[in-house]
Amino acid sequence: MIGSARSLVTETGNMFAITLEALRVMWKPPYPWREFIRQSWFIASVSMFPAMLVSIAFGATFAIVPQKFG
Repeated sequence: MIGSARSLVTETGNMFAITLEALRVMWKPPYPWREFIRQSWFIASVSMFPAMLVSIAFGATFAIVPQKFG
């Protein structure tokens, strides 16, 4: 029991330490704008199609349900 509590506290501390390190390093020049734009475009291009499919399903549901029960 004490070993699992110790590992929980240790891992929480490690996550806090890496978060602080990331925040410290994040504002140091040079800023990687090109990489930021490239990765943002990749995320947008990968998630655009599933987002459109989900929005079509929700749109169809909201378009059909009020007519059936209204």
